[in-house]
Amino acid sequence: MLNQRPNRGMLKIYMLGSTLAMLGLVGGLVETIFLPFVEQETIEDTPVELMMEKKKEKKQVLKSHTTLVCPEVVDVLETVVIENKAKHLVTAGQRSSANRLHAS
Repeated sequence: MLNQRPNRGMLKIYMLGSTLAMLGLVGGLVETIFLPFVEQETIEDTPVELMMEKKKEKKQVLKSHTTLVCPEVVDVLETVVIENKAKHLVTAGQRSSANRLHAS
């Protein structure tokens, strides 16, 4: 195969591959350069924001009901549940060192 001259089809495939590789390289460089300037949502912020939105929706539903006796108690319970869920979500992404069987 090395003794044969490259034909036109192989040259086209080579040029296509080289072009795609260069476009990928340029795209990666542009992404790396603009990464510090882009506003990012962290994984930890997103669940907390969603829980806060759900809390607001629940408050609106509770306010619409007229049979509610003690709204303070319900708000405290909701806040405790939401805080526990948020703590669980934040710690779920971390590795536990207590489960390791050997030193690393």
